[in-house]
Amino acid sequence: MTARMDSIARRAGVSVGTLYNHFADRDALLSALFSARRKQVLARVHDVIERTASLPFRQRLHAALSAMLVVDPVAARFRRLLLEEGPAPNRVEQRKKASELLAVFAPVLAHGRREGALGDDGGDVQPVFLLALTQTALWLSATSPERLSPDDAAGVVVAQFLDGASAPRRGGRR
Repeated sequence: MTARMDSIARRAGVSVGTLYNHFADRDALLSALFSARRKQVLARVHDVIERTASLPFRQRLHAALSAMLVVDPVAARFRRLLLEEGPAPNRVEQRKKASELLAVFAPVLAHGRREGALGDDGGDVQPVFLLALTQTALWLSATSPERLSPDDAAGVVVAQFLDGASAPRRGGRR
């Protein structure tokens, strides 16, 4: 169900005119909320990346992804709303958001290459694949948590990114 500006204003305890003084329409309001939330999440991920510098790559990647994917119930409802009803992002905005996320994860991926867990991809394909897996897990955990819980999403992304989708060989090794 789409919330109208008048119902948003009523729930916020302000007049509709006050909302329109700050936001042109509902999409502008949601875009501003999403932008603020994205900045908070990126700051949290950046903090986790700095605090986990001494961990092995796989653990560090898992911690950083968990910081992004696991959210409190209020944030989860907001995330679901944005995915289901939010404004459609334009390509320029999508590229900007992707670049910000890739920049935050760059030190972790460099760590993985130094540790030998990742090869040198030369064309920077690994960050794009990590982003695609993360976005898919984000969408799935927000819209179908019974299929992929937010708590499990980071582990699934790490396993898919590092181990692939193939079945384990005998003895649990690939």
